[in-house]
Amino acid sequence: EDPHAPPIHMEQYRALLGDQTDSGPAFVFPDAIDAPEGTILVDDEAALARHFRGWMPGEIAAGCAPVIAIAVDGAPVSICFSARLSDEAAEAGVETASAFRGRGLASCAVAGWARAIRARGPACVGRSSTAQSDNVLPALSAYVTLRAAFDL
Repeated sequence: EDPHAPPIHMEQYRALLGDQTDSGPAFVFPDAIDAPEGTILVDDEAALARHFRGWMPGEIAAGCAPVIAIAVDGAPVSICFSARLSDEAAEAGVETASAFRGRGLASCAVAGWARAIRARGPACVGRSSTAQSDNVLPALSAYVTLRAAFDL
């Protein structure tokens, strides 16, 4: 399979989505992932308040768990959470506080999240927009395999 080949029904997808499209690489995590150092489990949105805005009480328990973080001075500064989760697959969402970007923290949080998801059973997947892929893929190269390029 050519990961850069467009999906078979690309034109139908575009017709359904109109101008609301995005593109970039899609990737999968291997079955075995080395344990990253320094990750913590976050189960309370209040712990995110110092560096992250918009988390509502109960959001983690309602479907974003597990939330795995790298903390500095006791506060999470880079987090990975379940952006989408089903019995078959889980998609990672990642956020790093702006003052802590460029240090490789996100890749550790993502690896910790993927290990936690793998323990539950679903496949771990991720994707990135083309605009972010130059930063995302090198940071995750030790943990992921490019599966396809998407354009939706």
